[in-house]
Amino acid sequence: MNFCFDSRRMRRGALLTSVCVAGLLQAAPALAEADASVAPTGGEGHITVTIPEPQANLVPVTPGPTIQQITPEPEILIANPGTPTTARDPVNITGVGQMIIDNGGGFVGLCTGTLINPRTVLLAAHCVNTRAATAYGANSGGTAIGFGFETNTRANAAGQTDELVRWLLGGAGGAGKYQTNTAQAFYNSNWLAYNPLSLEPAARSFLYGDVAVASLDTPAANIPTWALLFSPLTNTGTIGASGTGYDVGIVGYGNNGTGTSGASGGDFRRRAAENILGALTDLQTFEGFLFGGAPNGLTQNLYFLDFDDPRRGMTGASPFDFNAFRDNARTNPNGASLEGITSQGDSGGPLILQNAFARQVVIGVLSGGYTRFFTGQPANGYGTVSFYQPLYL
Repeated sequence: MNFCFDSRRMRRGALLTSVCVAGLLQAAPALAEADASVAPTGGEGHITVTIPEPQANLVPVTPGPTIQQITPEPEILIANPGTPTTARDPVNITGVGQMIIDNGGGFVGLCTGTLINPRTVLLAAHCVNTRAATAYGANSGGTAIGFGFETNTRANAAGQTDELVRWLLGGAGGAGKYQTNTAQAFYNSNWLAYNPLSLEPAARSFLYGDVAVASLDTPAANIPTWALLFSPLTNTGTIGASGTGYDVGIVGYGNNGTGTSGASGGDFRRRAAENILGALTDLQTFEGFLFGGAPNGLTQNLYFLDFDDPRRGMTGASPFDFNAFRDNARTNPNGASLEGITSQGDSGGPLILQNAFARQVVIGVLSGGYTRFFTGQPANGYGTVSFYQPLYL
C-alpha cells in the first residue's frame, strides 16, 4: 500500500490553537533528558532534548514565502484539543508508559513505550541505542531502565510517594531504588534488544530500523496490553479531500503545547490526540517532493502524519499549515478539534489504528518528525510532520 501525499503545489494554510506537536528538525536521537537533581524537587520535569544539532539554529525571525529544506530530527511529544491540560489522558493506566533511563550525572533519558504482553514493552531503538543492549539492567550492574504506566509518573498530590523519584533515587536508606513498584505501576527492566539497522550511519539512529523491545523484571499482570498489526494496510487508492480514511490515535509523555504556540516543556504526564494517517512512503520520496535535490537513499517505508489546523481556509488560520498530506483536522461529532502531533519525549509511542478492526491495534512506533518548514513557524506547530516505523516491516 502506498498512501501518497498531496501532489498539488505546496500551499500555505491556516491556524488555530488546538493541539501539541511532535517533530524532528535535524536528525538525532529523540530521547529527552531531565536534570534528576532538579526534577524531583521542582516537579516540573524540565526536559531537555539530547540532540547533536541545537534547535536555536532553526528558529527564524520572520515567515518566509517558501518551504525551507531541513533534515528530520527525532523529537517526540503530544498535545490535544484546546490546551495542554485538556490533552491529558483521563485514564490512569492504559498500557502506554513512560521510559526512564538513569544516564548518570543527574540526568535521565525519557521516551514512551507500549506494553504488548505482561513482560514486554515496545519502544524506539533510538531511545536506547547509544549503548550496547547488554549494557542495560540495574539487576546485573548495568544502566538502569524502568517504565512507569500511570498517566502521571510523579506524585499526584502533596504527601504521596513520587514513584519516579523512588525508583531513581530510592527512599530512606535507598529503599526502592531500581526496584519494581507494582502498587504505582512502575516497573524495572532487566533486558532489552534493538534493531541493529538503527546503528547504520545512514539511519542516524532513528531514520530506519528504529524499533526495540524491553523486558520487565516482574510481570505487569494488571496492566492492559496492546495488540500489534504485522501486515500492511489495504491500499485506499486515490486519496480524496478527506484523506486516506485511516483514523489513528497518538499517545506520549513528551513536551506539550498548542498548534499556535508550538511545543513547550514536559511534565511527566501522558497525553493523547488523534490524526489521520497521511501517507505510507519513504523519506527519499517525501523530501524529494518537498525539497528536490539528489536522492538521499532513505527508502524504508514509514507512516506519516501532519498537523492540520481546524481553521484552514478560515480567517485566522495558520499561514504555516500547507497540508503536506491531503486531509483535514480530526474533530468530534460536535465539531471540536481532536487533532494533535508529537514532540520531544514521545519517541517510541504507539501509532494506534482506530477504525479498521473490532479493536484498536498498534501499527507503528514513533521515530521523529520535522519541527518546522518555514522561518517563523512555531516548533511542532501547525503544518509540521511526524513519522512512525511500520510494524509490518
